[in-house]
Amino acid sequence: MVRTSSAASLAPGARHAPSPSTAATARRATPSKPSTLRRATSGPAVAAPPPPPTKPTAASHAKMTSAAQAAARAATAAASGPPKRRAASALTTPTAATGPRTEVHIYIPPIPDCVHDESVYDLIPIAVTPPHKPPRYVSKFAGLARDEYHAGVKPMASMGPLKVVSCGPERWLHRGDGAKLKPDVPKHSRDRTVRKAPLPAEPAVLPPPSGTDFIRTNRGVAAKSHPPSPPPAPRSFLRKANYGKTPAYLESQKARDAETERAMQADMQAHAEDANGGLVRLPDEERRVLLDGLKGNWEKLNNEYQKLSLTVDTVPKIARKVNMEQQLKRLEEDIQRFSHENIYVRFE
Repeated sequence: MVRTSSAASLAPGARHAPSPSTAATARRATPSKPSTLRRATSGPAVAAPPPPPTKPTAASHAKMTSAAQAAARAATAAASGPPKRRAASALTTPTAATGPRTEVHIYIPPIPDCVHDESVYDLIPIAVTPPHKPPRYVSKFAGLARDEYHAGVKPMASMGPLKVVSCGPERWLHRGDGAKLKPDVPKHSRDRTVRKAPLPAEPAVLPPPSGTDFIRTNRGVAAKSHPPSPPPAPRSFLRKANYGKTPAYLESQKARDAETERAMQADMQAHAEDANGGLVRLPDEERRVLLDGLKGNWEKLNNEYQKLSLTVDTVPKIARKVNMEQQLKRLEEDIQRFSHENIYVRFE
């Protein structure tokens, strides 16, 4: 890439840059690692076609050599600078006092991503000053609140003092410490020296033998003995004289119940004859016919009653309403009366 500009646009202190062939020599002096070429210019980049190759002269060769050395020094200075402040530098030099300017791209190694890469800037540790910690806040009411919280608490009020000795915080509880739950029982050991009953001091005296023949005696007793009589047969309740008959006490109870029933029937019959003197029971057919007729009359009268005006403001309306209510009440009483099955009527 070549950008042309006037000599007046050059920045002060800018170095002379070599031609493209010299730039290639400067690029070979830098490490051959894949990276991104960077360019820093004072104006927008303008793409221009590469210049035609020219035959170098002695003067141009001297300029190219000095420019290559300057480019190498610039690359070394850029590589040794801070990793975070490295930037691409473009060396420009005019071919004449008012001639065009040529840019040379210099390779700059990329900033390492690993934090463990060595750098001269990491040799001196950075002093870190810890932040100032304010004093701990203590409330002025802490003592009052603590006393008030423990005011109503009485230690060992219900269970009494401890039965065991409590250890201090400097001697914590170890295995086997604390109260012993097992009572102190004396150790019991069985005496195994005496295993059998003591032997008698003198041997036992055996009775003198007798001349009785027990076999012959037993044979005689067996010959004179009689077989035992069999046990009596168990009592049979099926072979008794009154088996299958009603007990006498039940017969007497049944007779008393029958007599009481006959007396009650006679009393009821007498009362019925006295009450039904001149009365005849109404047959069910006639009762049903009368009941159906009463219900029909009630339905008809109720329909007429429902058709009355809601506003009863005259004397005839009031009289008619009262009359119909009385008739409905009388019909309801008759219907309730003829709803019973037993109805007695008197014929005169």
